[in-house]
Parts: sequence; C-alpha cells; structure tokens
Amino acid sequence: MSLEWRFCSVVSAAVLLALAGCEKNVEGGIGCLPGGGRYVTRTAVEASKERGPSFYFDVSGSMPAYGKAGPELGYHATPYRNLLAALLAEAGDTSQLYGFANKIGTISRSQIEALGHGRAAGCAACGSLESRLDMLLARIAEESPSTTSVVVTDLWFKNSEVLDNGAISLGDPIRKIIRNGRAIGVLGFAAPYIGPVFDMPDGHPYAGAVRTRPLFVLIVGQPQSVARFYVSIRDKIFFGGEDVEYHYSLFSARIPDASDYHVRFRVDKKNAVVTEAPVLAGLGITREIPQFDLDLEQVERVRDSQLHGDAPVIGAGGVFDPGAQLPAGILWRGPASVETKMWVLTDTRAANKCGTTWNILSGNDDRVLRLTGKSSGPRRLEIDAASSDFDAIARDDIVLLRYEIKLQEIDIAAGDTGWLKSWSFSSNEAAEVRSSEPALFPTLNLSEFRALLERAAAHELADTCRNSGKCPVLASGAIAFRIR
Repeated sequence: MSLEWRFCSVVSAAVLLALAGCEKNVEGGIGCLPGGGRYVTRTAVEASKERGPSFYFDVSGSMPAYGKAGPELGYHATPYRNLLAALLAEAGDTSQLYGFANKIGTISRSQIEALGHGRAAGCAACGSLESRLDMLLARIAEESPSTTSVVVTDLWFKNSEVLDNGAISLGDPIRKIIRNGRAIGVLGFAAPYIGPVFDMPDGHPYAGAVRTRPLFVLIVGQPQSVARFYVSIRDKIFFGGEDVEYHYSLFSARIPDASDYHVRFRVDKKNAVVTEAPVLAGLGITREIPQFDLDLEQVERVRDSQLHGDAPVIGAGGVFDPGAQLPAGILWRGPASVETKMWVLTDTRAANKCGTTWNILSGNDDRVLRLTGKSSGPRRLEIDAASSDFDAIARDDIVLLRYEIKLQEIDIAAGDTGWLKSWSFSSNEAAEVRSSEPALFPTLNLSEFRALLERAAAHELADTCRNSGKCPVLASGAIAFRIR
C-alpha cells in the first residue's frame, strides 16, 4: 500500500529550529532527534494576557452619512451598522472605546450606535472638523507592542498628512509600528453613503450624487492577533444577502501565524531512486516525518542516462505554497531560499537517556532540497538524490535532514494591494473625479498610504535579513534517509 508521508511545516518565528540536543522532558522518540525536539507545532496561539483591544471610531463630519444611507437606499442594515455592532460585541470589559476627529476622547456605546443610525456622535472631547489620522497613528505607535488597536475611518488623507517628511508625517508612526513587530491589517469595503464629501483638495465639498464610498477598518497589533481579529469580524459584517465589495491586506515584517502546514512528498516513480521505508522505526518514530531508502546505484544509473551528467535526480517532491498557509491578504511574496543541516546516526546504544548519538555532517551545500517555481505562486520542494552531500555517507547509514525555507525579501509588485490604488485619487485628479460622478467615490491619497505601508514592511524585513541574518521562516521540517 502506498503511503503519503507528511511533514509539519511551521509558519512561525516562535518555532524556529534550535540546534540543541535532546529535549529534557522527552524520553526517546521525536524528542531525541538532533536539531531540537519540536517537529510538531503547537495547535493554537496562546491568548494575550494584556487588556482587550482599544477601539477608535472616526466621528468627523462625514461619518454619519454612512449610517443614514441604509434606509434611504433600501438597506435594512448597512455594512457600517453591522461593523459597529460587531466591534461593540468584540469589546470586552477591559477594552477602551475612543472617538477621534482632530482630538481623541473617550466615547460611549450609545454614541457609537448613533453613528450607525446616521446621527452625530456628540463627542465634544473628540474634536470636530477633519479626522487627524497622523495624530491617531502616532498615539497607537506608542502603545505596548502587545496591544491590539482597531480603527474605523474613511481614511481620507489631506495632502499634508501623507507627506513623509516634516512635522506632520504618517511615515514615522507606520515605520515604528512595523519595526517593533506589529502588523497593520487594512479591511476596506464599498459602503452605502448619502451626503457631501468634505475636504476636497480645492476646499469645496463635493455635493453631487454619491451612493457608495470606501470605508475602512485598520487592525494594528501582533501579527497573529491581527489575523485572528480579521477572521472574527469578517463574517459578522458582510451578511444579509447584500452584495458588498470588500478587500483586505496585511502588512507585516514578521510571520503572522503558528498554524500547521502539511506538504505531501510523493516518490518520483520515473527515477525510482528512493522508496518509502520506516528507517526510524527502531527509534519509535514512524509517521511523524517522511522516511526513505536512497539507492545510490540507481542514482548513478539515472545520472548516466541523462544528457547532462550534473543535472539533478529528483527522488521525491511536493508542492510548497506560501499562500496556502499564510493568513489572508499578507504581503509576503518574494524570493525564498532553503537552508539545510544533516546528521548521521552513529550509535544506537549510547550512554544517554535517548540511547542515540548523531554527528552533524559538515560542508552541507544546501543542494539536497531544491525549491523551484515562481515566487508569486506555488513552488516545488524536491529531493535531489544526486546531491554531493550524499557522497561522504556510508552504505546503511541513516541520515536526518532538517531544513528551513526562508523569505529573502518582499516583492511589493507581487502583493495583492492593487485595490488600494484603484480606490484612490490624487489632488491632481480631483477635477476629473468631480466631473465623472463615479459610482464609488474614491478616497483622497489612499495610494500614498498604501505605498507607506508597503515600504515599511519591505524595508524592515530586508533590514532584519541583512543585519541579523534572521530572515522569516516560511516553513520548516525534517526528512530521514537510509543510504543503500
């Protein structure tokens, strides 16, 4: 019976492979393999012991128009009202509720509900006029890195706010948020809207027929918390049968989750250089990691038959798809590399609690595993049985290979953030927007905000790789071979 060997790949910096010996609390089995004992990831992310999320609600002059649009346009409940209800349901006893315009002040649940029904919040402490998003993000940037902050706003940026220089700058708080390990999730949807559009670049409100405008939720916090919060509110907002266009992007320089990811290795029957075999069964390890017999004589026969003698000889392979195990919207596409370490089993009667001794093999050139395919989609992870790393291994030796697939840099062009650009217009395009009377009235300078987020995530990840060598690990795992 053919078996499909599975290995658990870990998408979390918290479970990187520590090059240690046996784990002290494990007797035999998986815990006694070299390179650390964590071969199976945890099944859940530990809940934060910090207080609940902080919620910030935009109470500037345009926000009630999202609430009053429901009855006038035939909606029983608008996505905006659903959103406010969902967020209030998420707010626990330790959560803080704030309103903001050109100031930030505490706000009550009844004031928030008033916005959802098309009325002003009546929050004198929150200020008035336009919303100062630069001020708000600067405050969030100073919060504890463990805090989750949720912002509801129309993300309308006046020109002075998006300039990445001078006293007023969105760039500084965004970079600080990303640099200290937090992520920024941006959920946007086309929300019903009835009313004028204020703060146009020419100083005159747009009073034409507006039926929909983008509305946004910013989620700022630890990557796993942001991803979890997005999933928890998404289905609560978009229900009731209305066809609502929505998008989501996640900007982070760190791994955002710790969920399991399974890659299936299938033997290459054409080359027939490896066969599935429980080579670690004597150590009490059967299905936890993939195990093979490697026939070096067959490798040589395949190599001799090839037009190019130095071509790889694929023994087994599986699909590695970064997009399948990473949270929705993550800006993580780009070139990746595979790093490997190999050990040979030298003693099964060692005088230690594990009863085994493994010696690390020096000179690994990371060619045993090959990662092929384009960085923008699924790739192949393949075992090259003709790798020179196997040359120094004796027949009947058992070898353990551990690997990490690391992201080298973020390819911004490959990220799915184009919706932020398509929903944006600049001051130079204001006259054209006025005259076109668009069905979805776009957001001023949203594309600039997108660029600030992309650059912050890409630069922080590149700096981390270059300065510390700690590139993010997309996946990690292990494979065992017996040389024949």
